[in-house]
Amino acid sequence: MTDSFLSRRRFLGGAAVVLPLPSFLSWVRPGEARAAAWRKPAEPIRRLLVYHVPNGFRRSEFTPRGEGTSFQLSPTLAPLRDFRKDILVPRGLANTAAVPIPQGGSHAVGVSALLTCTYPLKDKIRVSRSFDQVVARFLEGRTRLPSAQFGIDAAEGSPEAGWPVVYARTLAWDGPSNPLPHNISPARAFEQMFMGFDPRASRTDIERRRARRASVLDTVAVRAKALHAELGAEDRPKLDEYMTSVRDLERRIHGFRIDGRKPMLAQGAGSLSDETGELPTRVRHFHDLIVLAFKLDVTRVITFSHGHGLSHRRYPHLGVDSGHSVTHHRNKPDNIEKVKKLDLWRMGLLADLLRALKGARDPNGRTLLEESAVLYMSEIGDGNDHDQRDKPMVIAGQLGGAIRTGRVLYTQRPTGPDDTFADCSEQSRTVREPFPKGCTAAPQLADVYLGLLRAFGIGAKTFGETGTQPIDLA
Repeated sequence: MTDSFLSRRRFLGGAAVVLPLPSFLSWVRPGEARAAAWRKPAEPIRRLLVYHVPNGFRRSEFTPRGEGTSFQLSPTLAPLRDFRKDILVPRGLANTAAVPIPQGGSHAVGVSALLTCTYPLKDKIRVSRSFDQVVARFLEGRTRLPSAQFGIDAAEGSPEAGWPVVYARTLAWDGPSNPLPHNISPARAFEQMFMGFDPRASRTDIERRRARRASVLDTVAVRAKALHAELGAEDRPKLDEYMTSVRDLERRIHGFRIDGRKPMLAQGAGSLSDETGELPTRVRHFHDLIVLAFKLDVTRVITFSHGHGLSHRRYPHLGVDSGHSVTHHRNKPDNIEKVKKLDLWRMGLLADLLRALKGARDPNGRTLLEESAVLYMSEIGDGNDHDQRDKPMVIAGQLGGAIRTGRVLYTQRPTGPDDTFADCSEQSRTVREPFPKGCTAAPQLADVYLGLLRAFGIGAKTFGETGTQPIDLA
């Protein structure tokens, strides 16, 4: 088979459906060419996942003890014990562009500046292109989707301290006034990945499939059967396993059972009309989609948000009536215990996702976690303080060798007692006025992004309004 044939056969096409396919040995020329083609390529397939949780953390429970490789996991990071060698925990970072001027609007400003590192305007929508979208623009054309935005909460809501609602509810920005909203339905996200991409499909084809609720695999069944016969013996089990895994995920997400040609819609969370299904189930569905999207190279850039800034979401399975109230605990013992429980539960979900990424391999034969950077953080630092100092953050994955994991990295030395750093959050300033003493010297979150951009091959010299000194994470 020729290389052009290989590129053409990466997808199974059907009416309104294009299903990405894994790589098969049968598609590579025989003999020495086949062996050479199957070796690991020099350049890894680098991927980015930004994983946001709202309302900050309890920093004293989040921060690990120690430095370098001899650190001790904190109580909040305990679920990551199996991934100790796969994580990097930066210390001392600030995001001064996320400090509201004057006080008020910490969540709205924090979310809008989390990936843009640009102070937003209050009287009109303006930030800058977000870090994830800079990467997506650079990688455009290499995958079916440049990027994907997943989330839990809808875009509606009330403004915080007069700031536009869109700021608190948008992570990804494709330009100063172009927010990219979250897809909050796992079912619609699945369809985004697998439907509507066949240029030969008419709108009638697309609507007919939606009306029938047919499986994407039913749509390409004839072509899949022909492909099965065409593949060699070593590849047929791989195709069978792949088709089964996609069908199982589709069935779980859409909430219907497929009996032959007659799909049967089940009641409850997960159907296309459902946006408020049980939270743990929806989160896991999105995790499954993230892994599938990376494994099939549908996209290499994803943002996922557990909730918008200032989210008051309830967590009945944890006994938490309001995520905002417990993270902003005002030193009430009962709320402190609840925020510790909430932080621990979310970290456990992250551990589950990392386990899935580490258990899946891409066409290079490497695990998805090896070739990805997973950034786990919130729009503010400590939820009770609304600050932007020593920003709690976990980076998981090696990004194809660009990140040296298994350590705690101090980007600066502590400036206060008990391993603390200067607080920029309480200063009333404009973004172009001098920062208070101790803040200008603080390494910026934007400097981490600048280092990661260079790891992707993007020769940026600055990022946002604060990134000027790239931090080398290798």
